[in-house]
Order: sequence, then C-alpha cells, then structure tokens
Amino acid sequence: MPGGIEVPLELAAAWQTNAFPHGTHSPPTLTLVSIIFGILALVVVSARLYDRCVVRRNAGVDDILVAVSMIPTLGLCVLMCLAEKLYGFDRHAWDGAQVVLSVCILYLLSSCLTKVSILYFYRRVGEIKNWFRLTIWVNIGFIVSFTVAFSIGLFLECRPLYAYWNVVNPLWRMSHEYHCVDEGAKVLSACAISVFHDFVVCILPMTLFWDLHISRRAKLALMLIFSLGFLTCACGIARTVKTYYVYYETYDSTWAARPAFAITIIESCLSVICGSLPALKNSLQQCFHCLIHSSTLRSRRTNRWWKKPFFRSAQLSFQDIYSLQGIEKATRRPAPGVKAPRNSLAFATT
Repeated sequence: MPGGIEVPLELAAAWQTNAFPHGTHSPPTLTLVSIIFGILALVVVSARLYDRCVVRRNAGVDDILVAVSMIPTLGLCVLMCLAEKLYGFDRHAWDGAQVVLSVCILYLLSSCLTKVSILYFYRRVGEIKNWFRLTIWVNIGFIVSFTVAFSIGLFLECRPLYAYWNVVNPLWRMSHEYHCVDEGAKVLSACAISVFHDFVVCILPMTLFWDLHISRRAKLALMLIFSLGFLTCACGIARTVKTYYVYYETYDSTWAARPAFAITIIESCLSVICGSLPALKNSLQQCFHCLIHSSTLRSRRTNRWWKKPFFRSAQLSFQDIYSLQGIEKATRRPAPGVKAPRNSLAFATT
C-alpha cells in the first residue's frame, strides 16, 4: 500500500466516517521515553563535567561540545512531550496534526554536536598517528557539512515554505500552488548517512587500541567499553526501517511515526551517554573501588563468593584498564634510561 504525508482526498474524506475509530489515544510512550532517557543523559553529562572541570580541571573542547549538545537533546525531549500532549502525536492522522520540522532541526544539531565531541575526545588519546588525526578532522568536516547542508535543505524543501506543514491538508493542496521534493527519499538518505557516521565514529578507536602494546585482555576490554556506541548504530538502523514505513507504507503518519520518534529520542540520549562514559574513567574507577572494598570486607567476614578466583581475575582485569591517571595498561615501569612504549594508551591531561 502506498503512503506518505500527502493524504489523497478520497482517503481523507473516508477518515471522517465511522469506518475509522475516532478519539483513540495511545499510551504516553513518547513522554516516558523522553523523560527517562533525557534524565539519564543529563546525569551522565553533569557527572562528566564535574569530573573534568572540578575534579581533574582539564576540560577540553569535547566537554564543551557535549555540554552544548544537551541543549538540542533536551529540547528534543521536551518537544516530544509537548507533541504527544498538545499536537496530536498520540492520535491517528485523521484526528490530529503532522510533524513539524523542529524535530529534524533539533535532532540534527544534537547528533552533530555529540559526534564531533566524541571525535575531539579521540584527539586526547596520548600520541596518535598522523593518519588517525587526519581521519578525525576529515570526519568532523564531513559531519558538520552534512548537518549544515541538510538543515538548509529542510527550509528549501517546499516552495513556499509554509507548504511544508500545510501539505498534509488535501483541501489546502487543491486550492494552492506549491512544489515540494520527495521528503521520504530525503529523510531516508539522511538516516542512512547518519548511520554510516555512527559506524565510523565507533570503529575509529578500535583501530587505535589494537596497535597498543598492552595485553590482549586489556585490548578486548577497552574495545568493549567503546563498542557501547554500537547501540546507537542499532537505533539508527531501526529508525531508518520505521521511517521507510511512515513515508511509503501508510498514510497514518502520526500513529506510525511514534516508534520512529521514540527511537530518535533513545538514539540522541544514548549517543551522549556512550560518548561520555569513557571520559568518566576516574569516577567509574572510584565507584568500582568502593564496591570492591565493601565486597571484600563482606567476603572476609562471610568467606563467600568474592574470594573465588574468577571474581579476583575480574577485579584485576578492571584495574588493568582503569587507573587514577587515565585508561592505561598497568605494566612494569621501564628501567632507568629506557623510554616507555610510544603508543601505550594514556589520555592527555590537558
């Protein structure tokens, strides 16, 4: 069945009959998702800024960017709550209004700032090779250019501009002249490019860690930490599939778009959270040591599970990865006069 936001006149007329259920409201899913993930992202970013600005006092450009990215991210969460409560996102298309371009603008800004912040964070990794530094700058330029171009394209999509939100009304379309590009093709291409960016940002540190002079176990553990970003890639793929359904397989766009909007919120907040976790190594390490200390005291009194070799190795594995000075390999110190390995993993302090 064809679909899209331009509903045929005969279908719009049929929507006014009793053949379609009227007054049906969905559960407040978008509101709950927006509140939960918005609060999680805000807590993680606040902890990151406190760790970098107050505890370590070595905040950088990546911290500024992730802080700024919270403005469109939280704005997107608030907009979804308002859209579901006031603008008909909890109803079928024959009962309510359509999506406005504010969602696209806020998502683009949030995604761009978060990805650029993560790429800037990679530049703080010890001594990196020239090709890696060049790759980072190329990707930053590509992401910023894509965001600017697509944002401008949103305002040029329909002529006149107000046709963008009036085109959903078949009576308005019959009485006005306008021209709009294929919105579905444009949005799907943007989703695909965004997913590609997500994979690039996630794969880049893997190539760096594998060349480090550290144990294989530490390499795999580091990759596991940074591979959390692949959750955002999965969200991007799911959002692309749902977007295709909204534009090409149904005319009930407000109801069908609810999963896509929920995934968009989750993707935006997870990007901020996953991008901030590696920068919170000191706080995570302190929390982990507190848990280990309390568990060790209990095990000494009760002689229980923590004394088992498996859990001891897990503790050592984590301490191999996280140290108070940064994420680095806990190896022997080099002998006097011997230079340390050049590409051992250590985050810069400035």
